[in-house]
Amino acid sequence: MTRALLIAMLISLGNAFRFHRHSVGSGNEAAVRASPTFRMNVPVLIRSHRSQNIKDEGGQVKLTFNSDLWEEWTISEAGNGKVTINSHRGQYLQDNGGKVKLSENAEEWEQWTISSAGNGKVTIKSHRNQYLQDYNGQLKLTGNKDEWEQWSILDVLDGPYNWIRGIAQKGGVHHLEAKTYLIDKQYQLPPNTEIHGAGSSKESGTVIKADGDRSYDAICGANAKNRKGFLLGDNNYIGQLHYIGAETKRFGDNQLLCGGAPFETPGCAGVGEYTEPPEWCGGDLGTGQGAENVTVEDVSIEEFTVQQVFFAPPTKRGAKVSKDITVRNIRCNGTWADGMNFHGAHRNILVEDNDIRNCGDDTYAIWSIRDLADNITFRRNIAVKPRYRPGCWSSWDAWKCKQQNAESFTKQYCFAIYGGKTSALLDNTCIDAKEAVAYGNFQNRLFGGAFNAESRSVVKGMHGTSGYPCYFSRHNSIRRENVICEA
Repeated sequence: MTRALLIAMLISLGNAFRFHRHSVGSGNEAAVRASPTFRMNVPVLIRSHRSQNIKDEGGQVKLTFNSDLWEEWTISEAGNGKVTINSHRGQYLQDNGGKVKLSENAEEWEQWTISSAGNGKVTIKSHRNQYLQDYNGQLKLTGNKDEWEQWSILDVLDGPYNWIRGIAQKGGVHHLEAKTYLIDKQYQLPPNTEIHGAGSSKESGTVIKADGDRSYDAICGANAKNRKGFLLGDNNYIGQLHYIGAETKRFGDNQLLCGGAPFETPGCAGVGEYTEPPEWCGGDLGTGQGAENVTVEDVSIEEFTVQQVFFAPPTKRGAKVSKDITVRNIRCNGTWADGMNFHGAHRNILVEDNDIRNCGDDTYAIWSIRDLADNITFRRNIAVKPRYRPGCWSSWDAWKCKQQNAESFTKQYCFAIYGGKTSALLDNTCIDAKEAVAYGNFQNRLFGGAFNAESRSVVKGMHGTSGYPCYFSRHNSIRRENVICEA
């Protein structure tokens, strides 16, 4: 096919993609601008060899692992084989005497030449013949033309995270295919959103895999931005999928559990031993408002890739709590922290038919604010070998942080009840734990939770353990006469 015929065909398709040739330097070498790898006049991400995206942060040009509005750019023709690169704020990328800046102008300093570097990569050259470079996280200009100066231009509308971006923006009912989908951060789902996978088998079903930055060392408070997964809204459903996280340890700031599950409800980004709903708790996670009428079911989770499988954080004073939550048939063979934990004043929660093993703390936990958690039921769940894994920072010894076989670590509880009004544990299984059911821990702590004179709990049909299945801390525990405890 001749080049003229190819151009004519492309024009007939609406000029969605264009080929241009222009001279480079003083020689006769020609560079083909990599137009077939991106589109003009649509939002794109400009990603470096380190998988970081260029960002306009309030007028400052930076690199980030995020891929949101601030990282979106529009590339447009400027004539003579040049282009302009326009940020979400309408500012143009500029070579200002060797420094990368932003400008309202669209003149010579804001014009760039984008050329193919092979393998789907491009170089981006300024009017001063300097190449845009990711220098270990710093955006610079250089005369070099090597790996550090190679970029990928990704159409936002066709990017690897567009599937979840669309769901997070518009909600609705979605049926995913039997393939792998990438997720780069934690997404707040709108009300009335349903996500149905094609099955929870890793080999033949729908796989959701955490992607993007893995260099973070904290996930609480302001660092909650590092979490990945789903923040559930009102009337949400997620089911029939396999989830693969990105984490290789219990984070140092997650020693007192703040979160880190692939499925969470909105609330506090931070954590504390709250005896009352807090005025401030490290910022809001998502909307900061609890969710209601939520179901998560039939999900398998890759072992030792998440902090825990489900977490409901506390909510601030005046914010609504989470209620009418069902968590059913979640399977995981290893977490770095708890299995699942309901922290706060949440109520009307059903946890059934789950199988969670090798947790790094209590397998199933009610962590009440004062005595406010209410009507939480655990039914037909399996808990095996909970062991305490300490929170670790990157400066610590790797063997301690990444210990999966924690046989010698302190045994924890299959079911931990730290305060609340009413709870029921029916026909569950507990194997190889400190205790099957604990009302307060061996240190006599409830971590801000409390029982009152009216608190009630029922334990019936506890399998896998011999003897009396209930443990009562010496102080602050629930009244024994208010507990029916039968193996």
